[in-house]
Order: sequence, then C-alpha cells, then structure tokens
Amino acid sequence: MGIGVWNRNVDGVADVICVIDCLVGNTYELSFSASVPLGSPSGIGSERYILYLTEEISKVPLSSVIWLFNAGLVGLFGMTQRRKMFENNRY
Repeated sequence: MGIGVWNRNVDGVADVICVIDCLVGNTYELSFSASVPLGSPSGIGSERYILYLTEEISKVPLSSVIWLFNAGLVGLFGMTQRRKMFENNRY
C-alpha cells in the first residue's frame, strides 16, 4: 500500500534482485519504497517508508502444494453443491 515514486521504485512495483542467479539455495534481495497516501486511516499520510528483505530461495514441497490445491477444489465443489441445493429449494 503506497503511492509516490522515490528511491528508484515505480508505484506499486518492488525490485527483486538475485545475488547470483534465481536458483534454489541462492539469495535474493527485495526492496520497495513508497509513501503512505494522504488521508489514510493510519493518520501518517505522506510519510515515506522502505521495505527491504534478503532471503534464501527454497523449494516449496510438492505435497503441500497439492494438498492446498485439492482443498481449494473441494471447497469450490462444496460451494457449487450448496448453491444448487438453495436454488432447488426456492419456490
């Protein structure tokens, strides 16, 4: 959340730089800078801020990805079944 271009960043876009290359086990750096919008509920409108992270690239276990994807599909299926049930019970 932020507006204003300063410190090399375009509105809403962060810089991600891989130190060597973007492979598992290597390090990346993420930097983002913006200004808090005027009139924001925080009461600190127009204040500048910087987010800077350095982290190592790691693999996402495939079993976790599959489990989360399947859970989403089951939820969508359940919602469609519930919708059909409510539509059939309307007079």
